[in-house]
Amino acid sequence: MIQPTSLEAFEKVLPKIGQRQEQVLEHLNWVKEATDAMIGASIKLPINCITPRRGELVKMNLVEKSKIDKCLCTKGTATYWKVTKKGKEVLAFRKRKDEMRT
Repeated sequence: MIQPTSLEAFEKVLPKIGQRQEQVLEHLNWVKEATDAMIGASIKLPINCITPRRGELVKMNLVEKSKIDKCLCTKGTATYWKVTKKGKEVLAFRKRKDEMRT
């Protein structure tokens, strides 16, 4: 069992993410890799809501470039993104923290 003080210490080390950032991160974790357009289409948000949040996640090293390929939404060439190991740790921590609250 993890002690609450351990969770508090771990929370201080991990980056803080907002609700939209969490939506993008969760979606990428679920689909494994996607373009900004594909993320927007799936979670029903405009591209101008997705791109800045994904960019912030990249700066926090929670998301990284996966490949450049044809986008399934736009049919043009686009960058695919994926969740990093650190991003998976943030998601796992947030899930564990939510479970402890209930």
